[in-house]
Amino acid sequence: MNAKSRTAGSQWFELVVRKERWGLTWRGWLFLCAAAVSAAASLIFTVHPFLALNHPVKSTVLVVEGWLSTGELHEVANLIQKENYQMIYTTGGPWDDRNEKGDASNTVAWSAARQLCSFGVPETRVQAAPCLAWQHDRTYSSAIALREWLKSHGTKVDAMNVATEGTHARRTLLMYEVAFGDSMSLGVISIGNHFYEPDHWWRYSEGIKTVISESAAYLYAKLLFRPDE
Repeated sequence: MNAKSRTAGSQWFELVVRKERWGLTWRGWLFLCAAAVSAAASLIFTVHPFLALNHPVKSTVLVVEGWLSTGELHEVANLIQKENYQMIYTTGGPWDDRNEKGDASNTVAWSAARQLCSFGVPETRVQAAPCLAWQHDRTYSSAIALREWLKSHGTKVDAMNVATEGTHARRTLLMYEVAFGDSMSLGVISIGNHFYEPDHWWRYSEGIKTVISESAAYLYAKLLFRPDE
């Protein structure tokens, strides 16, 4: 192409420009894929123990989330006897999200309290602290209800552990820390989920569903949740 043609071409094609760009070689793509696989494998093996946090503190007070299954509550009853907890508070709200009459006996807190007693936990050690109305986060609402129950009854508690199910543990601890602030030393006890093997959760549909939903819920609680008391 002569100089005249190049000049004419530049007049017609000034809307585009030719640039040099970098691209991955096959070795680069191989390295990128290997890094992605390694990251995915690391996530698979670490996400469950991260969510299913088991970090109790020294305390004679145990809080039990009332929505635990019968088998899990039976495991909690054995834990109470083994660790010699002196006071157990059960938490939770209405079964059907509606409790227009404010019936405390129609809550998961009272249901869990009755089941623990049927498993041999002395009634004198068990106290239900029900939440009569859910807010936008049930765990947080239950923690607030317990906090207000302790306050209204003049009960001083400096430290307590919260027993909950598997991967819900880290989010439970976070919500209780938000509710109680620095006034309470808080620990959490993760009760194993009986529907899948925690070490191989990705092999079970229940494990996949639980880990994905709890991961999303924890990220929401950590990054977006704002108490609206």
